[in-house]
Amino acid sequence: SLPAAVEFLDPLVAPFFEDLVSYGSIGARTVESPVHRALAADLSMPIGFKNGREGDVQSAVNAAIAAASAQKRLAPDSYGRLQIRQAPGNSAVHIVLRGSETGPNYGN
Repeated sequence: SLPAAVEFLDPLVAPFFEDLVSYGSIGARTVESPVHRALAADLSMPIGFKNGREGDVQSAVNAAIAAASAQKRLAPDSYGRLQIRQAPGNSAVHIVLRGSETGPNYGN
């Protein structure tokens, strides 16, 4: 099989193709979203959280801590109806240093 990576944008669509993905990320614009953090907690693959657009890594660190913990999230069931799911937490979360609009941030 061919490994595939994706940046998860829409948490309600993710369950329909997550079994095809071997690596995922949460982008700089959605890293502070509780909905995206809960999605990452429910996914079974490694998830990287990109730092915010300003280059600050604290939002990505907070997101990784949240996604490593169990939480509830809204997700479609096998019939496409919304349900509340218990997300177990993801032990394979990490930070992606993407830099900022003004330059790299690997020295932070």
